[in-house]
Amino acid sequence: MKKSTLTIIHIVVAVLALGFGISKLNGQGYPNATTPVEMVPYRLSPSDDLDCHIEIEIIEPASFNNMVEVYSDEIREILRERIVFEVVNPHSASEMFSIDNRYYYVIRLPNTGELWHRPYLRSDWR
Repeated sequence: MKKSTLTIIHIVVAVLALGFGISKLNGQGYPNATTPVEMVPYRLSPSDDLDCHIEIEIIEPASFNNMVEVYSDEIREILRERIVFEVVNPHSASEMFSIDNRYYYVIRLPNTGELWHRPYLRSDWR
C-alpha cells in the first residue's frame, strides 16, 4: 500500500513537471507566436560626405509596403537611430525591439563593396 502511494505521487509530480515544462511561457516582453518579427538587414558603407564617412544602407521591411509614407519615414528614422545605438553599444546588439507594438530585429551584413540593386525601397519607386 505504501509503495503504490509513493508511485502515484511520483507519477503525478512527473506529469505536472512535464506540463509546466512544455507549456508556452511569454517572458521578458518578447512576442508570442502570433506576432511576427520583422528582420531588417543593413550594412555600413563608405560615404562621400565630408562630415560623416559612413552611410547606413537599409533594406526596408515588407510591412513598409502597406504603410502611409510619412509613418514609414518615421520608422525608417527610428531604425537608423537603433542601428547607430547598436554600433556604439555592441553589448546591446542583436536584440529585438518594438515600435508601436511591432517587433524588429536589425541584422548587420558585411560590406563587400558591391552595389545593391535596391528594388525593395519604397523611396526608389517615386
